[in-house]
Amino acid sequence: MSKVKAIPKRKGMPPFVPTPEERQLVKLMAGAAYAHDRIAMLIGNRRGGHVHEATVQRAFAKELVIGVAECDAAVLNAIFAAACKGESWACRLWVLCRMNTPARGNWHERSEIALGGGVPGPNGNLPPVKLMVVFETADPRMKPRAIDHEVGEVGYD
Repeated sequence: MSKVKAIPKRKGMPPFVPTPEERQLVKLMAGAAYAHDRIAMLIGNRRGGHVHEATVQRAFAKELVIGVAECDAAVLNAIFAAACKGESWACRLWVLCRMNTPARGNWHERSEIALGGGVPGPNGNLPPVKLMVVFETADPRMKPRAIDHEVGEVGYD
């Protein structure tokens, strides 16, 4: 009669099986751009601690990818709906983010420097002052001095 060897029992923790609530939480946090180690801190294991980052990446691989896409789609949907209603903030955001390519008209925000120089006007804004900046090239005959560590400047002799 031959002896049948018993299969040894596996030691250690049982494999991690995520719940639907944990999957939803990971999708939400991935969409909000949380780091995987931060997500791992919120997912509990069977011993009362939290799972490892590698476990999150293995058990929730699909949720980590889909969560970002779902959150982006939800936010873009809300912005688009607000822009269609005529909300000025949504229209401005849409133009700044989507219309800045040459194929779409090359829209861009004007960058102006407005400095006050007088009494505030009726709308509370100070009248703009023109600012002129002149860049000069250094004279190649001049030798740079050592840095003055007390003042933090580099001078020329």
